[in-house]
Amino acid sequence: MPLSQRLGALQERDFRLLFAGTTITTIGDRLASIALAFAVLDMASATALGIVFAVRQGVQALVVVGGGVLSDRIPRNLVLVGASLVQGAAQAATAVCVLSGTGGVGAIVALQAVYGIGLGLVLPAEVALVPQTVSPAGSSRRTPSRGCRGT
Repeated sequence: MPLSQRLGALQERDFRLLFAGTTITTIGDRLASIALAFAVLDMASATALGIVFAVRQGVQALVVVGGGVLSDRIPRNLVLVGASLVQGAAQAATAVCVLSGTGGVGAIVALQAVYGIGLGLVLPAEVALVPQTVSPAGSSRRTPSRGCRGT
């Protein structure tokens, strides 16, 4: 099988850009979570760390359905850009609080709630954007199997 067929959707420029952006963002999010854990543990207890992450994930869960509706109503790329700006601002403000020593756990909880809003908007927009970035020819390169015996 030639390389061009093995790449599938990665042959398409729009999908490659979305894939690269999503990959870079995901790596950054995971590294920021590790840094956040160390910062909170340096200031407070493991319970406080649990509260920080619980608030962020809880807000994300509450917003994700509305984020799906929003990304169906307005262009998904605009939702992604806006949500990413919200996330970036929340992480920058969190960094200022931690590095300056002025913000306590309460400020970090509030900022991570804002970050959760952004994340709740990003997830449905990213998922819904994939079919828009892959042409019908790109998505049908491989035919699905018809069960275990091919019937």
